[in-house]
Amino acid sequence: MEELEAPSPFPGPTMIDVELRRITKRFGDFTAVNDISLGVEKGEFLSLLGPSGCGKTTTLRIIAGFEEPSKGSVFIKGRCVDDVPPYQRNIGMVFQNYALFPHKTVFGNIAYGLRMRNIEKREIRRRVGEILEMVKLSGFEDRKPHQLSGGQQQRVALARALVIRPDVLLLDEPLSNLDAKLREEMRVETKRIQQSVGITTLYVTHDQVEALSMSDRVAIMEQGSIVQMGTPRDVYEIPASPFVADFMGQSNHLDGEIASTRDRESEIRTESGLRIVAKLTEGLQEKRRVRLFVRVETVELSLEPFPERENVFAGRVESISYHGSSTLYYVRLDERTRLVVEKPRHDAQNMKIQEDSRVWIRIPPQECITLPLG
Repeated sequence: MEELEAPSPFPGPTMIDVELRRITKRFGDFTAVNDISLGVEKGEFLSLLGPSGCGKTTTLRIIAGFEEPSKGSVFIKGRCVDDVPPYQRNIGMVFQNYALFPHKTVFGNIAYGLRMRNIEKREIRRRVGEILEMVKLSGFEDRKPHQLSGGQQQRVALARALVIRPDVLLLDEPLSNLDAKLREEMRVETKRIQQSVGITTLYVTHDQVEALSMSDRVAIMEQGSIVQMGTPRDVYEIPASPFVADFMGQSNHLDGEIASTRDRESEIRTESGLRIVAKLTEGLQEKRRVRLFVRVETVELSLEPFPERENVFAGRVESISYHGSSTLYYVRLDERTRLVVEKPRHDAQNMKIQEDSRVWIRIPPQECITLPLG
């Protein structure tokens, strides 16, 4: 292991429970993790979010000690753990497939880590009972994993990770094998349990809803690097790059260039010839190539013309997609421009809109996100 000379980016007295200092991981010629530094505060729930292959699971495995970094160091509770094996790092981990012992009961699965630590039997019974009550599985002690639902298995895995009282909890896409309704329920349950214990948590996911709804902060990864880190609101509403804006949520995007700027606004001329007024992004000048992002839920839609003149366009509805709580309208403005508009299910006016309806849309300038291209 190469010794790291760089000082911590979090100097002095700190509440940082997990710190990565310039972590890089290579597999042959492929760089899976590229020079990552981050600090996770005590009690914080931080998600590593990104598409498949971006390096998030490798980063988690490096923290756990299952992978050795090619460069850089890992600190847990201020202690360098580069040479500490996984079983001595006092980390609880929940895997994507839960990794429960099929031949052991719920009690046996949860108690396994305590037995490996030579905890006294009476204390094991007490601690397993406490954690079963916390995860709402009291009375399930004698069942085997195959007798449990997916959500119950997930809670057993979570209980097994927490019962050893780890310094840090690591979760690697633990909800990905659940159906949509159960996944939503388990998001709430997992966050409730994490908050009740107050444990520092790193959560790996490719699901934006999971990251936004559960996290205190989100670290978005692309090709082995963290490209933005901030609160869920920040990464959604103030994306730092076209990749982040496109990855987070559903957006319309239009390429063009800045035709003019005034006050705190800019006028964008799109490739199809539309002129759209947007809030001015600091540092962008006239003639700069940009990509304009507009969230689908922020676009206004009407069967009648809007009284405003700015950013109002006529179009025709090509198709409608009903999603239960909301409806998506695909509106063609011209041969090269189609926008998606999302509206609540009970919007009275929009319920009258049919396929091939002539409609007007309005794009509020303050909802436009303008980011440089190239």
